Amino acid sequence: MADLSFDSLIEEYLVYCHIRQLRQKTMNSYEQTLRLFQRWCYNELGIMTVDAVSESVIQRPSACGNMCAAE
Repeated sequence: MADLSFDSLIEEYLVYCHIRQLRQKTMNSYEQTLRLFQRWCYNELGIMTVDAVSESVIQRPSACGNMCAAE
């Protein structure tokens, strides 16, 4: 069974970004955003694994925090 923890998948994504030769600053930004989403999922919804994240979770207004205020 695949490891669907946020930590392992974030690390896997960062390896992919490294292979694509993204700049370190870009990768740091991606990681920070993903870690904030991970923390929000756990603190607000008790979600601990990526497979528990549904489209409705992502579409929640509070999922994007202050970023939505600009829209």
